[in-house]
Amino acid sequence: MRSLNTVVYFVLASVLLLGIVTATSAIGSSKISLTSSKVLTNNASTAQVGYTVTLVGGTSGSTLIQVTNAGTLKSADNISVTLMPSSSDPTFTGRMFITTGYDTPIGSYQINLIATGADPSLRNATFTVLVGQLPPNQLTTTVQAATATTSVLPSGTATSSTYDEVLGVIIVLIILLIVSLYLRQKNRR
Repeated sequence: MRSLNTVVYFVLASVLLLGIVTATSAIGSSKISLTSSKVLTNNASTAQVGYTVTLVGGTSGSTLIQVTNAGTLKSADNISVTLMPSSSDPTFTGRMFITTGYDTPIGSYQINLIATGADPSLRNATFTVLVGQLPPNQLTTTVQAATATTSVLPSGTATSSTYDEVLGVIIVLIILLIVSLYLRQKNRR
């Protein structure tokens, strides 16, 4: 009977812990702004644009900015995007570097940015890269615009990194709970 109580206690503690960790995984919200909405560039070139991740609610915590379509851009169009820095506590600023390959087709490409972690973004920020045959004096000319186009994400959107962090915390706590219950049972004998 005593071991059944231990199992019930363990299950209830795990469920309670899961609810607490899930409820506190995001402690704020943020907004991504870009210094321009698009850039003109050639093949085999690097262009750059500034970004700001602003805390709009809650408490500032570790936030990661990501390109949601980076894999598609790299594999299909040979465009790579580097964000520096890619994480910090909002409000922070950085630079986005867009590098095109020799074989990047002429055309228009969308880059979708999102902030995840403690202060996830309320909306995606969208940036356009126009790849063409530009004269050398116009290479990587930035077209100025107010802010990036935004699209609303469903509320409660979470990322795999958030779940990975929560899962890691839960596993560690469960292990600690099991060890403490084992030692407790061992001391009673």
